[in-house]
Amino acid sequence: ANVFGMQNRISRGTDIFEGNLPKSLAYTRIDQPETFFSKEAFQKMGLLNERLHYCMDKEWLLRYLLIEGQESAINSDEIILNFRYHEDSKSVSQNDKFEREADAIYLHYAIHLGLNSEADLLKDLGAAVDENLKLDYPGGPLLSEHGAAMIHYYLFKRYKEEYEKLNRKKAFLIASGLNVNDLSQADRQEFTKLNQRLKQLPSFLIRWGRRMTR
Repeated sequence: ANVFGMQNRISRGTDIFEGNLPKSLAYTRIDQPETFFSKEAFQKMGLLNERLHYCMDKEWLLRYLLIEGQESAINSDEIILNFRYHEDSKSVSQNDKFEREADAIYLHYAIHLGLNSEADLLKDLGAAVDENLKLDYPGGPLLSEHGAAMIHYYLFKRYKEEYEKLNRKKAFLIASGLNVNDLSQADRQEFTKLNQRLKQLPSFLIRWGRRMTR
């Protein structure tokens, strides 16, 4: 069945990539009604950042992963609830604002980590410093160890989004500053494939190829 043109789908609540914490940090996502935290985790994470209007749950999960890692996260295949997207939901009607706020979060992390060129790249993509965010950066070793790779995985994620929109200017801008050595071998191969396709094929052929594979 379709609801406002959207097909029914099954979600596992969060995106956790086994053995790849930087990617999990960059792809943080919560389907709120089906994601639960223990009291002990909540006490370590602190409260939601109410200064965020769209990605407060994303930033909350980011804090959890930087404090606890991802080994303690458990996914279940059991269907425990139904969630409906509709035309007036924020996730549908204001998706661009989710993207801008997510960009701002990772921009602040890049600045906090002293990753100046990566911060400049995010600014070139449209991210803006927002002094009102007042993010609580976890002080444990995971941020120091995986922070740079997290930012480059976020850039990889943004590259794929711009590729899907066939926004060549932004995609090539991201490619120019992306450190592929921070990606897994499979993700490096995917980036190389997509970038070669974007360089060599006109947009109408890429769209045609997408239609043929669906």
